[in-house]
Parts: sequence; structure tokens; C-alpha cells
Amino acid sequence: MNIKLSVIVPCYNVAQYLEGFLACLDKQWGEHDHYEVVFVNDGSTDSTPSLLAEYVAADTRHRVLINQANQGVSGARNAGIKVARGEWIAFADPDDLLADGAYALLMSKWLDGSIDMLSFKTVKVEENESLDLSQSLSGNVIWEGSTYMKSDFFLPSVWYCVYRKDMVEQYKIRFRVETSFGEDSLFNALLFSKGIRMKKVDSVIYYYVQRSTSISHTDEDAKIRRSIEGLMFCIQEVNKFSGPQYSTAHWVQLFVLNIVSHLMRGSFSVREVRQIRDRLIAIGVFPLTSPWRTERLYFTALAHPWLLPLVRTAVKIEKKLK
Repeated sequence: MNIKLSVIVPCYNVAQYLEGFLACLDKQWGEHDHYEVVFVNDGSTDSTPSLLAEYVAADTRHRVLINQANQGVSGARNAGIKVARGEWIAFADPDDLLADGAYALLMSKWLDGSIDMLSFKTVKVEENESLDLSQSLSGNVIWEGSTYMKSDFFLPSVWYCVYRKDMVEQYKIRFRVETSFGEDSLFNALLFSKGIRMKKVDSVIYYYVQRSTSISHTDEDAKIRRSIEGLMFCIQEVNKFSGPQYSTAHWVQLFVLNIVSHLMRGSFSVREVRQIRDRLIAIGVFPLTSPWRTERLYFTALAHPWLLPLVRTAVKIEKKLK
């Protein structure tokens, strides 16, 4: 079978979310037959393996299951890329949701030889939020080519996109297993640096579900510190391929902002904040400027760590006023 789209789904202890996610997958394809879903069970210890095995066994023509020892989300996605047979690859997380018929729309309307990458809209929703996944998908092209590449737009996650498989293989792009935070952004930045052809469409395809267990919601200092180290790694990697045709300044600024956002939530001392600031100065990515008030507050906290308690209070007030 000639496969047009492979959807890669890394799975680790997601049994509680699989029913809803698999129901979404079943509503994706319409009349399309040239697709596959590659599930990568990344060493799950709950009932995820058995649930996936049962689902895949019901349609082995369109479903693939890989079982491996735990390697993290980057390792799981890389394993999926390796076996994917589709002309195009997409990534989805099993604790999120998809608009009905989304992948069918992508395959029928936009996935052709004129582009290497397609980006679409993603909406962040709360865990118990009621959603209408059957909304109409308009799908107008709103950005394409070099205009997109030279813009300040930022793609922090791979579930915003679909990628031509041979292009990913040509440039040997893979997820970096050295970091567990920011790996999506780094994957996209590496592709952008190659001058790829791309389009963005205005259809909402993917719903990112913000769950209480997500790292972006936790105040556990150990996880926050690991996230900061991951972002530091991403900054250094992205800086390696900045050039006249592709500026990484906006990406770097958002990585730095993410670091300061983590500092706001963790119990960091003034000394620790200064150490992080000095590391950013040493690699040439601080100070930065921003037109946005909240971002300026963040940068103020990093430039003057002793103001951190006041800035934390100011940011809380700012959010309440929005």
C-alpha cells in the first residue's frame, strides 16, 4: 500500500487518556485509505501496552505498534520516524485531541510536492473543557515561503506541523535526546535553517490539553531545573546555525523568556538567578529587549535578580488585569 501520511504517537503510561484519543483517530480519515498510525510504547508500566496491542490488532493494515525500553519522548519519536512508511509524517501526543477529519483534510488539500512542511493552528484547552471537535475547517493559506521563514513566528511544538519524510531524512533531522524540554522547538529550528518550503493554514487541527500533571503546571523544583538546563542546551544549539538568511534571534528570545518563566515558578535564590543570568551573558544571548510589558518584567528580573520577588508580584497582578 502506498502510504501518504504516517502519524507517530509516542506513548508512556497514558492508559487513562487512550480511549478519548483513539476515538479521535477513528474520526480522522474519511474516505482516505493511504495512511498509518505508528504507536511507540516507550516502556509503559500501566495498561498502555495491552490497550495499544488490542487497538492495533483490529487493523494491522493501518496501525503499527513498536515496543521499546523507556527512552523518553525524543527517543520514541525517533523510533517512529525510523519505521514510518508515509510520504509525510505528523506527530500527536495521546493525551491531546484532534479535530474531526483533520488529517483527511490535510491529505486531500495541501500535502503535495510544492512544500516540505505544513503548519496549522493549535488551540490550548484545559483538561475538563468542553470541546466541539466537529467544527468546520476552512483551511485558507495565510503564510508561506520565505515570508514565513524570515518572520518572528515561532513553532514551539511538532504537533503544529506535518513534514515531508524524505526531507527529514535528507537532512538527517532527529529529536535530540540530550534534552527533555524544548526538543520540539529545536527540531523545527533545525529544519527552518535548511531553507525549507512551507505553508501555514488557518485551520484548527490540534487541541493541546493542558493537564495538571504537565511539566508546565508543576512547581517541583527538580523538574523546573531540568527544564532550564534543556532550554540552555536548545539556545546553544540554535545559535550554531544563525545566518543572513535565517535569524534565530526571535527563537532565542523565546527560549530565554521560557527560562525566566520557570524561574518565576521555582524557589530560586538571588544567587542562583545571577548564575543563570551570567551563563546567558557568557553565550551572548542576554540582555534582550521586548515590546511586551510582561516580557520586559521578566527580563528585569533576570537583569536584577534582587527584584525577583517584586517582579513575581507584578506579573501576578498583570495576569489578573488581563
